[in-house]
Amino acid sequence: MAEGTYSRMDRTPRVDGVYTAVVGGEDPPPLLASPRGETARRLMTKAHSGRSAAGFIGAVLLVVALVAAVMTVSPPHRPRITTSHQHSSAAGAGSNALPVAARGDTVVAGIGAEPELVSLATEKKGPKCKTAQPGTPCYKDVSWAITDGIYAHPEWYLGLTNKSNFESFQAVVYKINSTLCPLPCNYVSEEEGKEKAKDKPKKKHLNEVEVERKKNKNKGKTWKLKKKTKQEKKKEEEEEEKENPQKKKCHTATSEDEDDTCFVAVHWAMKDGIVQKPEWYPKLDVWSSFEKFQAHIHETNKSACPFAPCTECHTVLFGEECHDHVLWTLKHGIHKHPEWYKGLTTASRYEQVQARLHEDENTSCPLPCAPRLFGDPSLFCFSVFQSHGYEPGLMRAQLRKKQGIFSCDEFAVIADANMYLGLGPEGPVNTLVIPHTTVGISKDNTAANTLIFIHAWQEIYNDFRFSHHDWTLKVDPDAVIVPSRLRVHLTNFTGQKVYVKNCNKYPGSSNWPMMFGSLEAISQRALWAYMKGSDKCKNELEWEAWGEDLYLAECLDLLGCDHVNDYSIISDKVCLGVNCQDEWAAAFHAFKSKEEWFECWGTVFDKSSATPAHV
Repeated sequence: MAEGTYSRMDRTPRVDGVYTAVVGGEDPPPLLASPRGETARRLMTKAHSGRSAAGFIGAVLLVVALVAAVMTVSPPHRPRITTSHQHSSAAGAGSNALPVAARGDTVVAGIGAEPELVSLATEKKGPKCKTAQPGTPCYKDVSWAITDGIYAHPEWYLGLTNKSNFESFQAVVYKINSTLCPLPCNYVSEEEGKEKAKDKPKKKHLNEVEVERKKNKNKGKTWKLKKKTKQEKKKEEEEEEKENPQKKKCHTATSEDEDDTCFVAVHWAMKDGIVQKPEWYPKLDVWSSFEKFQAHIHETNKSACPFAPCTECHTVLFGEECHDHVLWTLKHGIHKHPEWYKGLTTASRYEQVQARLHEDENTSCPLPCAPRLFGDPSLFCFSVFQSHGYEPGLMRAQLRKKQGIFSCDEFAVIADANMYLGLGPEGPVNTLVIPHTTVGISKDNTAANTLIFIHAWQEIYNDFRFSHHDWTLKVDPDAVIVPSRLRVHLTNFTGQKVYVKNCNKYPGSSNWPMMFGSLEAISQRALWAYMKGSDKCKNELEWEAWGEDLYLAECLDLLGCDHVNDYSIISDKVCLGVNCQDEWAAAFHAFKSKEEWFECWGTVFDKSSATPAHV
């Protein structure tokens, strides 16, 4: 068969994804090829043999009758698929493939094509579908809709989500202004996507399991998983509404909702809107919870968020009983009994684990609030400092401004004493405590502080939040960092088993380039290698006279991690000098007073460098 032709009901995909099935095809088989035709043929043959003139006349009459009967039956059509651009040429050749408007038996078939768009596709004259290309006005408009429009005005893109493809957005722009954007090719409607999702097999749930408790408090107690289906939960909600009709229905938006218009609106407000248009969100800031942002959008734009969020929730904090259970599940339970925690991994968020434990009977875990939104890649930052000297005051000032490590997705502070620094996004910010250790001078004339940071990395493991972040960064208290720039530098290496060497002060010399300790960026896979192999490093490396940054780099090399060289990720006074006007650098070091630190910060962000009062 020649390329580009179709046979019977073949549907060879076409680049624009739109098909037009036109009833027609080859001519009907000759009359004598049918069963009735075969009977007539035998009668005619018999008559032709001359046995009788009357017989011949009878046969002729019989044939006439058969022809009349056959003509009353519709000919056996065999539909042929023709692409829309074949209509005009096929019609001109005298075939059965007539233009769409000329036939009443035309069938339009598409890959999930919406009726309105299909109608436009079949009726519009001139050029057919075309997906917008970079540099065209249509491409710019569609790109804006994807990156900004869906968040700023979700009501304009009903049925679409932040996961919808380019063609779906172009189809919306096309319906609004067909002169600006053509009908996109390979368009798949959201409705078909939902239908396919319904056909997917649903996960089986555990019927009943006994859950082991952590072997300290509450030893010996067990739970059983509640056997509640979605239908049962829905029935309970309906009964509760009947008993208390005045109670206002709530729903906290999630990315798993079928129609997540509210979620993307809240997502945009939390990550971009609060920064670009803070006046739109009075009484909110970058640390405000998901529920508070949803409540604000619900009050100001109910078409984006029809429901108020559910606020009867609490995400566990360090020191609470449920926090111990969450940590035990992440560190031990998932490995020992994966069948109890289906869908969870060691990288699962605290809130995901807490939600699972909340399902258990007699649980101490309340329903968690919506998890905070992380950047991409996500950053977990921490600083280590002494409880005396300039560092505690500098850290408090950064916390008050929500800057430094406190502008990362999550953070931790470590010191040689228990200290309260202030309020963070989830409540009080207290230090994780490590033993006070006296240090000497390393072989490169820096502090021989390796043992301090061996203890610090152990505390990071105990805290365990590093496990659900793409990168962990150890940041000196006197370093200014810009998380958005850090993500640009790190994104290409996310998912790899790497750390970053950030200084090449003496090119060609032994031990250079190095990872300077002012900013240590380690990927999740590399950090897991350290957590599992740190004993090997302590036993095989002569680290006692080293600085912690040299030790960490040597240890990661010993454990099979790779490194990447990025000397522009930090502008460091200790390396090649510091320039706070460097727009490519993602960190700046070192500024040991609050005034110096905020002067550089003000230069980087083009804001007032005024030091926060009362710190």
